[in-house]
Amino acid sequence: WGLPTLDTIFSAAGVNFFASLTGIVITCAVTIIIIESANATVEYFLSNRRDDHGNLIEPSPHQRTLFPLAYSALKWIAIAVAGIIILGSMGVDIAPVLAGAGILGLAIGFGAQSLVKDIITGFFLLIENNIAIGDIVKVKDVAGSVEGFNLRSVRLRAYNGNVHVIPNSSIDVVTNYTKEYSRVVFDIGVAYKEDVDRV
Repeated sequence: WGLPTLDTIFSAAGVNFFASLTGIVITCAVTIIIIESANATVEYFLSNRRDDHGNLIEPSPHQRTLFPLAYSALKWIAIAVAGIIILGSMGVDIAPVLAGAGILGLAIGFGAQSLVKDIITGFFLLIENNIAIGDIVKVKDVAGSVEGFNLRSVRLRAYNGNVHVIPNSSIDVVTNYTKEYSRVVFDIGVAYKEDVDRV
């Protein structure tokens, strides 16, 4: 292109450009390493963990619910932080960007109060371990197996096969039939003529 290559690279502008490019590459690499390491950790705890005898350790329902959510949160936080760092490396003043994002988040919070309520309720349901994947629960007069649970909603598979998606903000009472143990109470009719001990 007719440019003096070495002079361009070692000029002040060239050094700044390659320093910024190196910072962007390092930021992307670190972000990918963090996300992949978190994914590998979740996969290990959910499907590859074994005891001293080589037997597969089954994760608890709480772990099957919490680990994917934690991974998803970590992934998006890492991507957001990496994006801010990359913008800073490109010379963008990130202070107005952060301020604008804060104002936008506040406006979205006011406009989507039900979504915020869903997230807050889901967070407390998750922390208190009231619902976990695989539990049999009754929510809003709908009973079934918990197939999915996140900060937005609960997904139940009813006994007839139907799937019900219930927003967390509408959950007021949860009946968990399989919390730590289950019990069934039923009556058995015995004729008067029968020997009760034998029955």
